[in-house]
Amino acid sequence: MARPEAISTLERAQEYRRQQAGRLRSLRADSQAEAGEYGGLRQEPFYQQARRLVTFNRWEKQAQKTPEFLKETWEEAADAFSGACNNGVKAWLWIEIAQRTNPGTYISIKDLFETYSEIFAQTQLLEAAGSNAKGNMVGYCQESLYSVGLVARKFNIERQTIGFGITEMGQKYLDAACLTLWWENHHQQSLYPLLGKTGSSGDNRSPITRARILDYLMRHSHQVREVDLVTNLQLYQNSTKEALKLFNGLGLAEYRAVTSHTAKVPLQYERKEGKDLREPGYFNTGHGLQDEVVLAIEQLASNSPRFSIADIVDKLPEGLKARWGAESLKSNVSLILSGFAQREYLLRVDNFKGGEKQSDVSLTSKGWSFGFGFIWPVLAIFEGRSLTAEQQAEQRARIELARKNLDKFARTSAELYYPHSHSFKIRAKAENLGRIVEALAKGDQTAGELAEITGVSAQTVRNYLAPHVEGSELVIIEVGGKAVRVGVKDVKGVNHYSFLGTLPR
Repeated sequence: MARPEAISTLERAQEYRRQQAGRLRSLRADSQAEAGEYGGLRQEPFYQQARRLVTFNRWEKQAQKTPEFLKETWEEAADAFSGACNNGVKAWLWIEIAQRTNPGTYISIKDLFETYSEIFAQTQLLEAAGSNAKGNMVGYCQESLYSVGLVARKFNIERQTIGFGITEMGQKYLDAACLTLWWENHHQQSLYPLLGKTGSSGDNRSPITRARILDYLMRHSHQVREVDLVTNLQLYQNSTKEALKLFNGLGLAEYRAVTSHTAKVPLQYERKEGKDLREPGYFNTGHGLQDEVVLAIEQLASNSPRFSIADIVDKLPEGLKARWGAESLKSNVSLILSGFAQREYLLRVDNFKGGEKQSDVSLTSKGWSFGFGFIWPVLAIFEGRSLTAEQQAEQRARIELARKNLDKFARTSAELYYPHSHSFKIRAKAENLGRIVEALAKGDQTAGELAEITGVSAQTVRNYLAPHVEGSELVIIEVGGKAVRVGVKDVKGVNHYSFLGTLPR
């Protein structure tokens, strides 16, 4: 029975396996008969088929894990966003496969890689990847586009090859890929550090988690807490917290929180208009201290409406500070301010209290710009949100611009992504190891001294060298095409590294 050209379902895969197993049993019997008749072993056909069956068994196991992509729900669209909208190179691959296939047809990896190599020729991303370039491209197709249902995968058993083709789902959301390329080129910034890697599966993939958080903050611009995001968006607390920390660091949002792992946000007070702080009397503490606190509040309030406990302490006379002691003074000032607040002579501005408010999140102007410029337009494609006529015209113009400049935009996106790529990290490490060996050849160095030479942190230098420790000697393999020995010794508690020469090849 002729072998099918391709196996696309688990049922056909299992049927083909049964047929192949039967052929193997027949071939084995024939080989044994031939060996007895001719006194020699003529089992080459058997081993050829055995290798084919081993390969096919591996593909069958992959088929068992293949998800179904027939339902076009928002959950699938969320995965699609995470799969391709965090990286312009993947967005280009998505568009390229869509242009060269239709649902049910496929392009081989060989043909796809020929175009990929041509488009990204002379980019740092392709040059740094070297012999891994094809594997990287297949990884984008396999782990990002195929895993979320934007493209389908097909095995050709006869030729032992794999191909990829666009799905109906991939066609439906293709405009999102164009907007990804447009945004990166317009802003000359990679989306990867903003949205993160595709990573884990499901609704908590990093890009869609971050997009949903930004979308929520745009829709609820006042009094948003971390717990609101976790509860209302059904996100994991850890991934939510990490996203908010990232946004804070990138300047997209202001995030303040009190947790067991972070420093407490200073509690601030504001004076209520028309209230005389000398009216309520004293609060079971030194009368002289409360008078000084009132005086400090009056001085601070003339310049800024808000002040903290630390601000008050700084304003107090030095003699008072010496008499009370730092901790005692701070504690008693806190009691006085709390007393005024309880009697409604002061207003607590940032009330981060357990059970009430543990965090506060708000978008910055940069966050609003990113949200309006990318998050909302792309989510509109995935969710089918309605746009105004003006927004629709603007979006069409951006999509058309990306289509007209597809290859140019793709190359720019590749260069923007390169500093965040695995290839860059490998090349940077190799270059830094070369600088380290070059410096050690001139004399012993500490990690701190090597850090100044390489431009990375001392801890990164130690990380570079640590995997190669063999007793008291470090062996760095393949630095500048040579195997280099580096020694390490403790001098007054500090590791000193030294060059011990190259190893014979």
